[in-house]
Amino acid sequence: MRGTRAILREKGDDSEVPSVAIVGAGAIAGAMSLWLQGAGHRAPLVCARTPFDSFTVAGDGSGHDTLTRCPVTVITTPADAVVVDWVFITVKAHDTASTKPWLDALIGPDSIVVVLQNGVDHLDRLTPLTGSAEVLPALVYAAAERTAPATVRLRLGASLAVPNTAAGRSFAELMSGGVHVTTSDDFLTDSWRKLMVNIGASPITALTLRHAGVLREARVERLCARLLSEACSVGNAIGAHLTDTDVANVMGLYRSYPDEVGSSMLDDRLAGRPVESELLFAALIQAALEHDIDVPIAETLYALTSAAHPPRGAR
Repeated sequence: MRGTRAILREKGDDSEVPSVAIVGAGAIAGAMSLWLQGAGHRAPLVCARTPFDSFTVAGDGSGHDTLTRCPVTVITTPADAVVVDWVFITVKAHDTASTKPWLDALIGPDSIVVVLQNGVDHLDRLTPLTGSAEVLPALVYAAAERTAPATVRLRLGASLAVPNTAAGRSFAELMSGGVHVTTSDDFLTDSWRKLMVNIGASPITALTLRHAGVLREARVERLCARLLSEACSVGNAIGAHLTDTDVANVMGLYRSYPDEVGSSMLDDRLAGRPVESELLFAALIQAALEHDIDVPIAETLYALTSAAHPPRGAR
């Protein structure tokens, strides 16, 4: 059986070109493969359970009806991994601990680990698993859905944000030409703004089993506005700089969503997978307790999404 290095040599591996491994094979992994290809990079390694030779990505996030094949080199065991320059973590937050064997095999002294997950506590999740490697948190602004194995629909949005550090600027250069990457001077505030986008749409679509249209119903809008105000207060208590304008902007974003747009939490619930309720709510509720801030809407949605079971008949 050929080793990973031999396969990479056959595919034109050049040691002068940055090497990338993607841990996970879901929607964000597919999107990152598309964007790496657009940036002119060779096929990345993909660490997955099942072999396949490419992602098929429908759409580009801008409304164009494209269909792109993105070749990858899949490895299914850490024993086949090689040290790479960049490790992209794309698994769901509740699966983060399972990446440890992959990280041990992929990380070298100069590797950078990019955490492409929701939430505001990227570093807390990954740093215990990565040793001395640098961890770069990243915000993903894209509505992407895995519609079948190795098949992804990129419905809306195509941009990323990272801190304005040396690693962040290197990442932006790596992805240049494939996807827009913002280097943020206030990543804490941007992280909480992104949390505000997710914290309303994700649990409400998952609990109602409906797409974005539900967010425009009057009673749901009022609930969302109260929830976002709670998040704004908590974020500011820990150092973010959020205002009522941020609440209004997120509400406007919800109103602009096409009816068919859902959320990753809705997709997970329909597929019978665990939902990321702890990721969305735990850090907010813990910070609220520490700063004596009442967050009844957040606590209610956390309790309901934590207790939610897959709908009957879901596959």
